[in-house]
Amino acid sequence: MEDLEDRALTQATHKPLCLFRYVDTFVIWPHETEKLERFFDNLNGLRGNIQFTVQMEKDGHLPFLDIELYRIPIAP
Repeated sequence: MEDLEDRALTQATHKPLCLFRYVDTFVIWPHETEKLERFFDNLNGLRGNIQFTVQMEKDGHLPFLDIELYRIPIAP
C-alpha cells in the first residue's frame, strides 16, 4: 500500500497537504475538487485490484473510522 501511495504522489501534479493511512486513508486536500478527482482517478488506475473511494467533508464534518471529525475555522 505504501508503494502504491508513493507512486501516486510521485506522479501527481497536485499533491495533498498531508496523507495519513491507518485502516482508511485520510487526506487533507488544499486544491480544487476537480484536481482531487484527477488525483484519485490516477491512484485508482495504478492497480486494478485496489480501488479507493472518496468521502468529502459536508457542513464542516466528516465521518472517519467510526468517529465524526469537525473542522473548526481558525480566525485570521
